[in-house]
Formats: sequence, structure tokens, C-alpha cells
Amino acid sequence: MNLRSQGADQRRSDGQRHPVLLHGSEVLTVSGVSITLGGHPVLRDISFALKQGEIVGLVGPNGGGKTTLLRAIAGLVRPDRGTISSKFTQPGRRSRSIGYMPQGLDLKESFPVSTYDLVMMGRTRLIGPCRLPAAEDHRKARRAMEALKVARRLWHLPVGALSGGQKRRAFLAMVLAGDNRLLLLDEPAEALDFTVEQQLYETLKEICAHSGISILLVSHELNRMAQTVHRLLVMNCNLYIEGKPDAVLQSRQLRLCFGLTAGDELK
Repeated sequence: MNLRSQGADQRRSDGQRHPVLLHGSEVLTVSGVSITLGGHPVLRDISFALKQGEIVGLVGPNGGGKTTLLRAIAGLVRPDRGTISSKFTQPGRRSRSIGYMPQGLDLKESFPVSTYDLVMMGRTRLIGPCRLPAAEDHRKARRAMEALKVARRLWHLPVGALSGGQKRRAFLAMVLAGDNRLLLLDEPAEALDFTVEQQLYETLKEICAHSGISILLVSHELNRMAQTVHRLLVMNCNLYIEGKPDAVLQSRQLRLCFGLTAGDELK
């Protein structure tokens, strides 16, 4: 599996090309974004940027607006104020290069779709209506499963029969198969045991390092995520602090965000 070839292939199946980005150039800019839902402020004046090949962790208490921020970047929620711009977004159109994996995805064992077909669903919008997948679509689906280490013996099993960790990898492969260059992942390791979670994060690090894909990642496992990401953003409606994981973990703003006192322990 050559992940470098995946990063170098910038042509989409619709004939257009992804923007050629310099190493470390910004792929996402969030400027002064505020969102109110149901009369309650969820996000206040959020600003940050995400660079090519970077993994950024988004942490904060429950109800702090993390999921809403991902949904706004994905184009599913419109900000009341501020702007969200991406290298992959054309004015007035939803990006075809931003993949969003929401929290709590699952399928019952009886769901009649194989793992391979689930991953191929990630190519549906690129294939187009009433068209069969081409050889290129199958190649990219297989490449995504190989990158996420979805074992070949699982490809033609019902996806609902997979273990929790295997399902997470399959859903991530579906997002990756869609030629997405920015991944928005909401609790991708939720309910996984420590070893499986650690393996999943290591896989994400490999993908970013070799393909130049960028990831914005939400997780409640602060200490584990700090070992994976390049930067942490700490938010609870407002953005409290952003920076390198080691500096953020030692910061007073982190404890303020979670409402902790000096004697409380972060997990």
C-alpha cells in the first residue's frame, strides 16, 4: 500500500483537480464564527486555522459546541456571524473534498450491506446518479480500506457483523474513499478499548504524514489524543486556548474550561 501515491493523486473523478497545496499551507480558516441554536449561544467568536497534513484535536466539556463546529465546517449549519473558508470550497457550493464522520455511527448485524459496499458509498457523489462504479472507483475504495487496515477477510462480510474497532475503520475508509482532503471526525474512537483506540490513532497519523490529508478530531480522551495531534483547541462555547499538546495540558485555561480546581485531575 503506497500512501504517498494517494497524496500525489490530485485528480478527482469529476475531472477537476484538487488545489496543489504547499507543505504547511492553510486548508481551512475559521474567522469569528458565532452560532446560536434554539435561542442559546453555542459558539462565540471562534477563530483558528488548519494546515495541510495537520491533525488538530478539539476538546472541551459536553455541550461545549464541538459537534456544532464540525457541522458548520461541513456546511450543515450556517454561522450567524463570521466566516468559514477552505481551499477546497468554491463560493456558493458545498465542498466535495471535506469528509464528515458524525458521532455514534453504527449498523445492526442484519443490515444487508457488505463492508466493501459501505466503503464504496463514499464514492457515490463522485460516481453520479444512475452510474456504475468504474475501475478507478474500485481502486480508490480498496486503497482506502488498505490505508485504514481493514482486513481483506472482512471486505465481503456484513458490516453490521464487524467488531466496534473494525466498524470504525470501515466508516473512516468510506470517508477517505471519497477523495476528501479534510476529514472532520467526531469521536471516531468512541467506546473502543485502549489498544484498539491507540491503533486507530496511529493509523490516522500515518495517513496524514504520507498523504497530506488534514484532520480535525473531536475526542473526550484528552491525554490519549494529546499523543496523536499536532495541536489542541480547547473550547466551551468560546475558544479558551490553542497550542502544542504539552503546553495546553499544563495551561490554566484548560482547567478553567473544564471547571477544575487545582486539586482536580484531568483524564
